[in-house]
Amino acid sequence: MKRQRGFGVIAAIAVLVILSSIAGAMVYFSANQSMAVALDVMSAKAWQAVRAGNEWGLHAALKGAWSSCSGATQTIDLQAEAGVNVTVTCNSSLFQEGQDAAGVSKLLRVYEIRAVACPAATCPATDASATSLGYVERTRVVIATSD
Repeated sequence: MKRQRGFGVIAAIAVLVILSSIAGAMVYFSANQSMAVALDVMSAKAWQAVRAGNEWGLHAALKGAWSSCSGATQTIDLQAEAGVNVTVTCNSSLFQEGQDAAGVSKLLRVYEIRAVACPAATCPATDASATSLGYVERTRVVIATSD
C-alpha cells in the first residue's frame, strides 16, 4: 500500500496566501498613515501661515497703507517657507458709537481681516487642485477696531 503525499504543499500555499494578505494590509495601512501624517503637517503649516497673514493684514490696516481697506486683497507667497500661499482680504466699516462729552458723534472703524492659506496659486482654490489629494486649506478671520 502506497502512502498519499501532497498535503504539505497545500498547507504551505495556504500559509503563503495568508502571510501575503497580511503584508498587503500592512502596506496599505502604512501608506494611509503616511498620507495622514503628511496632511497633518501641511495643515499645521497652513494654520501658521494663516496666522501670519492675519498679523500682516492687521498691520497693513492699522499702521500701513490699508487705512480704509474696502475690499483690499493681497496674496503672500509662502511657498518656500511653508508650501502655501496666503490670500489676505480686508473690509472695514464705520460705526457710530455714541457721543463724547461735547455731544460730538464718536466714529469707530471695524476691520475684518480674512486670511486663507492653501497650496494653490490663489486661495481659496476654485480649480481642480481643490479636490486633489493632499489639498489643505485653512481660513482665519480677525476683527479689529480703531477710532
